[in-house]
Amino acid sequence: MSKYTSLIDSFPFSSYLDSNYIPSDEEVVEIKKFLIQPREQLEQMGTEIACLHAELSSVKSKYDSLYHQFNSCASLITLPRRVPNDVLEEIFYQSLPTDRNALLDTKAAPLIFTHICPHWRQVAFANPRLWSTTHIHALPNSYNYFHPDKPPPKQDEL
Repeated sequence: MSKYTSLIDSFPFSSYLDSNYIPSDEEVVEIKKFLIQPREQLEQMGTEIACLHAELSSVKSKYDSLYHQFNSCASLITLPRRVPNDVLEEIFYQSLPTDRNALLDTKAAPLIFTHICPHWRQVAFANPRLWSTTHIHALPNSYNYFHPDKPPPKQDEL
């Protein structure tokens, strides 16, 4: 048992705890006198806790800063950055849908690869296999959109 848990054991009125006992004026003075030292200990502990919190906060701030800097530096040696271009090209190619042509959708292959980093964008655009089966949806009036001053060709002219 530590010295902090024995306060109640040394309290002269411990038998009255958890009761409706009302101490007399003399007992109140005695209780107040008894509580002087524990109150001083509590204040001292509170000050120590505040100092430890401040120190912990300072160390945590330094930790967070170093952690962020460490991750920034370590990111240069991650495996995705070091994958050879031919392997990246094959991964990109294998990511294409097999049941249909790939759509021009920024959330799907192959276009999504162009949004990862400049290197992946370069590898994706330099690989014609990725784009050879891409589905480009033409709008019904797309001819008018691209040639607004010319009428669209007639059906028999196509």
